[in-house]
Amino acid sequence: MFEFEKLCHQYEDLTYEQRRDELEQLSQRIVPALMLLPNGLEAFKILVRAACAADGELQGSEYTLVASATGLDIGYENAENLVKNTNPKALRELADIIVDVFGGLDISIKADMVSFMLCIVSADNRITLKESMFIKKLLK
Repeated sequence: MFEFEKLCHQYEDLTYEQRRDELEQLSQRIVPALMLLPNGLEAFKILVRAACAADGELQGSEYTLVASATGLDIGYENAENLVKNTNPKALRELADIIVDVFGGLDISIKADMVSFMLCIVSADNRITLKESMFIKKLLK
């Protein structure tokens, strides 16, 4: 538990350039692995949107960071709909379902996915309790 909080603080302290570089490196490992799963990349995009929406606030910086670092369009409008139309419990349940999709992935790819999420949600230099709770679901 303490280690995860420490990790969160490390991501909060990154500069924009460090986050962008980290996301570029992570996406080079994650995307090819996801391409091997049926709908893997789409499921990942949903997971990213859900992580960004987990605290009930959307930060444009989260989306521009992903787009500039990875070229992935994760759909800001779709995340807006998640925030407006989905309660936090439903988001956690969505995380459980999506994590099941990734069940067969190598543990190192799953760790990279957690780092990817932390990198994104820390784009505003803070990771809220709701965001960290959501991302912890990925560790199960």
